[in-house]
Amino acid sequence: MKRKMSLAFVAGLLVAMVFTSCSKLREDFDFNFADENGTDTDFPFGFEDDLELWKERVAPMVEGCTTNYEKALAIYEWECANIAYDLNYSIYHAAECWEQKKGVCQAYSEMFVKLALGCGLEARLVSGKCKNGFSPDGEGGHAWVKVNTEKGWILIDATWGAGTVSYEFHFNDHDHVMAWFDVDPAIMIFTHFPSKQEHQLLSNPLTESQYKSIPVLRPDVSFVGFDGLQVLNYFLSHPEGSLPGYPRYCLPLKDRIKLIEVPMGSNLKVGGTYTFKIKCIDTNLAIASSDYNFGWEEWEKEGDCYTRVLQPTSEMIQWNSWFQIVVHPVGEEENRKELLTYNTVE
Repeated sequence: MKRKMSLAFVAGLLVAMVFTSCSKLREDFDFNFADENGTDTDFPFGFEDDLELWKERVAPMVEGCTTNYEKALAIYEWECANIAYDLNYSIYHAAECWEQKKGVCQAYSEMFVKLALGCGLEARLVSGKCKNGFSPDGEGGHAWVKVNTEKGWILIDATWGAGTVSYEFHFNDHDHVMAWFDVDPAIMIFTHFPSKQEHQLLSNPLTESQYKSIPVLRPDVSFVGFDGLQVLNYFLSHPEGSLPGYPRYCLPLKDRIKLIEVPMGSNLKVGGTYTFKIKCIDTNLAIASSDYNFGWEEWEKEGDCYTRVLQPTSEMIQWNSWFQIVVHPVGEEENRKELLTYNTVE
């Protein structure tokens, strides 16, 4: 009997070709020590010794920035645009990474912290394990950073933001840079498991076994309005579950849609009753849905929220089992874009 591949599993296969990790970590680097002493004077990278140099280097990057959040973003964007992944696994530290404009995750992260300290930010290098195509078991060594801003501590992975390493072992930059800046901690934990529990930034931290039980999931799940904690709790209680289909890396929708109430699983059952409530933060957007080849159905609107109650029947899915929710500019129904796609089953 053939087994259907869940959307989560397919997403995992896609991620296999996307992100890089420091599978080969330097034996002389104590990541735990780095976690504990991120900005202390005895930090092993010698931040205090060359701080003036990094102040000079970071100054043009953050010119015009008025907040710590903007400074962190400026550093992140600079690294993503200017540093390539070192496919020879030979560049581990900030100085050589700066000169060669390439490095592994440790180099990306160390340089980020140095640049951050250079412009007065509080930053920490975070080390731990990751899940990706090269480490599907979640045992890959990796490094990323957290930075203290007006929003509090935020999680950043400039290595994964910079580009991808394919199975042919080629590094390619990509257009999804913003996916790995200020990542929702509840989504970050799907692929990043820090060695120090407090670096998860979760009120209820996961154990390593829980981290390994959930699928690979990328930050773009937040772009279409999913709440990170709802997604995390769904997969913790449904390890074999899958989310409805959604457009990948849909940056135009980021921070414009919020899914208040939707079924989390990808399948809707005939005879069930399902409530959908979606908030359009951008009031220039509207929500509609395709009712199984019966045309497009506009939703009830109250304020900035759109609501729909669906009760699938066998007759409804006779020709088409897909139920698709779309978003479109107000008054421009012809410019519909996919938001969520569910499969309906008997």
